[in-house]
Amino acid sequence: MFNYYQPTRIHFGADRTDEIGKIAKKYGTKCLVVSTNDVFLQPLNQRVIHNLSAEQLEVFHFDQVVPNPTIEIVEAGRQMAISNDVDFIVAVGGGSSIDTAKSIAFTTKIETLDWPRIFDTYSSHKIDYAADHDILPIISIPTTSGTGSHVTQAAVLSLDKDKLTFYHPSLFSKEAIIDPVLMTTLPLRMTSATAFDTFTHAFESYVNGNGSYYSRIDSIEAMKLVIEYLPKVLADPKNVDYRAKLALADTLGGKALANGGAHTPHPLSEIIGGITNIAHGVALAVVYPAYIKHSLDNHRDVFDVVAKLFDETKNAEDLESIITDFLESIDLYNSLSDLDVTDEQFEEIVNHPVLNYLPFGSVEYFVNILNDSK
Repeated sequence: MFNYYQPTRIHFGADRTDEIGKIAKKYGTKCLVVSTNDVFLQPLNQRVIHNLSAEQLEVFHFDQVVPNPTIEIVEAGRQMAISNDVDFIVAVGGGSSIDTAKSIAFTTKIETLDWPRIFDTYSSHKIDYAADHDILPIISIPTTSGTGSHVTQAAVLSLDKDKLTFYHPSLFSKEAIIDPVLMTTLPLRMTSATAFDTFTHAFESYVNGNGSYYSRIDSIEAMKLVIEYLPKVLADPKNVDYRAKLALADTLGGKALANGGAHTPHPLSEIIGGITNIAHGVALAVVYPAYIKHSLDNHRDVFDVVAKLFDETKNAEDLESIITDFLESIDLYNSLSDLDVTDEQFEEIVNHPVLNYLPFGSVEYFVNILNDSK
């Protein structure tokens, strides 16, 4: 027996961004567009606003999203949503924009916010939480192929030096426009980092005991697509067909993650990111070879399957070197020292209290992975 839930209506294809007005108008008359203020995103932001306005929708634009978004950023967006009494949220951008949009949508109708209570109460992807307040509908237009956020029920925020996640079924986007043309201008470094994030979503949800036969179909197909098409995209970044394959992998990986959950590397990377502000995909890449090394005995059968996705002649014992070679080929093979993590920061990471509560192994297991990643 298993459960599988994926309520997001997906609109996939080149230039489907221009359909945003027609897609959105069923959700009300006033919307908040949430994005960064990055210069390279300005034409897209204006294109989205134009298409929304063309359907007589009143549009407000919150463009203050930052990497690793904080509760303070969410509060600023929330106040804009409240003061303009918006009906729904449109997220434009990568995971940070979508996480911020989700958090604004979740909190706009709450009178008094208690963030520690939110993180504590809505702490599991496995629980079908009831809605005890109104949550605004979310429409997502991702511009990267990595986070899977447009098809998950999770939102990740920074609180002081911690990256924390809360979950709710209403955080699934009502609609997602996946337009591979938008990804063709993504810098190569970000392309690698976000696509490797996709690979990890698929890999970890395959390893996680909460995965099912159904979610593992998503996992396998997502990993295959990243393995084949990430090198092709890096060689030919303007190729829309290749970008479409990574966007498809991102969506499949997000679906698998929403239903299976992550494994050891994700919480470790979030601890690293919270303390050092290293990008999520880069932090994942740092810990992955050591994760494979220290997890082999517990996941030999699964690792064997993944190794054969790269090369049918390989097996679980080869996977550490396979992942290392893959990371080198996509320019993501780094240690924490390579990324200028200080000794003081490393001590904060290995002594982080969250390590005492992770369900995937002992504190010694996590520290061994981190030490080998140094």
